Amino acid sequence: MRVLGRWFSLALATFASVVGLDCHAQPSSAPPHAASIELRTPNWSGSWSTFFGPLEASSALERAIRPEKRAEYRELIKQYLTAQVNFRDLYCRPYLFGGFSEGAEGDIEFTYAPGEVVLLWEGGLVRRIYLDGRGPDPNQQIAKAGNSRGLWDGDTLVVDTELNPDAGPFLGYLNTPTIRVGRNAHLAERIHLKDADTLEFDLTLIAPELLADPVKMTVDYHRDRGYVMGEYTRCTQSDRSLDAKSGRIGYDTTPPADLPPPPK
Repeated sequence: MRVLGRWFSLALATFASVVGLDCHAQPSSAPPHAASIELRTPNWSGSWSTFFGPLEASSALERAIRPEKRAEYRELIKQYLTAQVNFRDLYCRPYLFGGFSEGAEGDIEFTYAPGEVVLLWEGGLVRRIYLDGRGPDPNQQIAKAGNSRGLWDGDTLVVDTELNPDAGPFLGYLNTPTIRVGRNAHLAERIHLKDADTLEFDLTLIAPELLADPVKMTVDYHRDRGYVMGEYTRCTQSDRSLDAKSGRIGYDTTPPADLPPPPK
């Protein structure tokens, strides 16, 4: 009984340290004990999907976007609706997280590890949310998925993410050279179970170079109990490096006749 009491006291102390964690604290010398992860995390297992997408976010963004960017944003949405967007070029750009964790095209899944929660998107996005005070290397650029720190508030995961300035706001893979969140952009998230199979994301996007006011929205994800995430590709027909008929590389690699030989 004494051993059990000591274990409970240790677990309770670890629990309190995780709940009271300051997202901006200095990196700790060691991540939380693995047992505390098991005690603290709610059941978010399985794959999750949503019907939310760029169009659902467009009205809220248009109201908040700075006047000088509004017409350009409307044109982007118009091109999307009329299938004028050059998706081939978009597929060749790296995915940049601008506030939408996907799940409309390909599911998302959560994994836990000591000191972090990892959000995986089937299309390739990996978001590492550090719970132990770790931060990015100040000498490195902001990650494509942003730099995220979080803590547990009961069964709610509270996250602050510094966004990559080149990311499009809630646009997923519709990242464009001009409509982007800009410098000092942050996303605040509160993620919690609404019911047994509904995960609610309460989002607040702050992007002072793009938005005149913060944008708030709620995105619900639904648990796909019968689905297991796997390898995923959007559309292999959009891969311009392959010939769909022959399966060979589509670009002509034959050197021009007047190309001089390489130096020895």
